[in-house]
Amino acid sequence: METCKIGNEVFKIVQDNYSQETSREWDNLGIMYCKHKKYGLGDHGILIEQIKKATSECESWSEVMTILKKDFKAIEILPLYLYDHSGISISAGKEYPFNDRWDSMTIGFIFTTEEKIKEMGVNKKNNEIKDQLEAEVETYNMDLNGVKYGYQHIKIKKCKCCEHETEEVIDSCGGFYGYDVKKSGIYDAMPEKFQKALDQGKFKEVV
Repeated sequence: METCKIGNEVFKIVQDNYSQETSREWDNLGIMYCKHKKYGLGDHGILIEQIKKATSECESWSEVMTILKKDFKAIEILPLYLYDHSGISISAGKEYPFNDRWDSMTIGFIFTTEEKIKEMGVNKKNNEIKDQLEAEVETYNMDLNGVKYGYQHIKIKKCKCCEHETEEVIDSCGGFYGYDVKKSGIYDAMPEKFQKALDQGKFKEVV
């Protein structure tokens, strides 16, 4: 947690342990199909159940990919890789990203369709589709690893009689992804005086 106090106001950046929603519940460009004996990863719903049924007798990932293209009109298909060692990490791409073959494996695909592209209004040029699919996997990996944060803007009130202090939450919000406060969106939600304090390195880490 990082915090900064200015006058009688405090701004705290905290880990978001309460938001139950994951990024796979958003309106995503990608459809994420995963198959793993231990973890229930990826998307869920009718389409995923249809894919599971259609690929139930496949003996290789190449066979699964063929069915995705033929029966589910999949385009821009990226393999999904899982690293499972003291926690899990998921990534996407054409090339295998992990050096450890014992604790890593292919677990599925993320893909999209022409219908999804039109629905989301994505530009098919300049690798935008591939970049967005990879970004969705990166965000989902943050979900899996708890890299999700929130903030609390607090006003401290002191009793005139006994000087006892109480905290009043002025504003709070969660669901911000990533370690970088400016990229995650928390910075934009800060009052200007706390933005300046952050820029000046005045936020302190509190365990």
